[in-house]
Amino acid sequence: MRISLALLVSAVLLASGTASAVGFASPPSVVTGAASNIGPTSVTVAGTVNPHGLATTYLFEYGKTTSYGSKTASKSAGSGTSSVAVSTTIASLSPGTTYHYRIVATSTAGTSKGADRSFKTGTQSVTIANARRIVVYGRSTTLSGTVSSQHAGETVSVLAQPFAETSFSSIATVSTTTGGGWTHIAQPLIRTTYKVQWQSATSGTVTIQVRPRISLRVVRGVFFVKVAAARSLAGKVVYFQRLSFLGQWVSRKKLVLNASSAKRFKAKLPHGRSRVRVFMPQAQAGPGYLAGFSRALVVRRR
Repeated sequence: MRISLALLVSAVLLASGTASAVGFASPPSVVTGAASNIGPTSVTVAGTVNPHGLATTYLFEYGKTTSYGSKTASKSAGSGTSSVAVSTTIASLSPGTTYHYRIVATSTAGTSKGADRSFKTGTQSVTIANARRIVVYGRSTTLSGTVSSQHAGETVSVLAQPFAETSFSSIATVSTTTGGGWTHIAQPLIRTTYKVQWQSATSGTVTIQVRPRISLRVVRGVFFVKVAAARSLAGKVVYFQRLSFLGQWVSRKKLVLNASSAKRFKAKLPHGRSRVRVFMPQAQAGPGYLAGFSRALVVRRR
């Protein structure tokens, strides 16, 4: 009888101990970590999870308030007995917005939620710059800039507003390279203002000024000048100039361009070496153009 009672007590104690072991199994321990790699539309959130020996999964809740409303996909934190670092990237966020987030871990022992933390996404931006602010008609310049995401493969739209136009229009679409850089070769025909757009961001503007292209040549004492621009310059006036010993360009002859915006002429020069060019004032070049000049020629008269 004593043996049976002892066995009964042992069985009860064993059962009680087992029940206590199950009853005291701990839910995961979690700590919400800091956010990193914060961009205009994405972020990496982190934290730590201690599974306490039970298979555990974790996720992050996030949203614009502490009600959250969104969550990441569930991932495994393992079944170890020490804290492990975990992280998740969240995308498709709104630029310039404050978000709240926290880590949540679950095992058979229960669910644990970390403390609330927050971050603010960056604002989207795109820049534009140009290699040359003045070009000769028919020549090109390089526009360039970067997007704030610094990602390759982003689509950037290039817009232009030529002189006398009332609005911008898209002229090209380019893709960013490593570091978020982009480039575009522009060939303005008249004074043109440029800007670029990327996602919701619009850059500032740059304006490229244009000079008419003036070519000058001489063959057996006869000069030939031709002026090119986006419009005809027939009837416009240009000046044949010589560089004085004081370093000033002095007009020697007034020339009226023919129907082809050109002129064939002779000019009387002093004996010896002369440096000459053809100059067109801005008033003759017209709206949308700067004054223009040809390259200088060196001629000799015996």
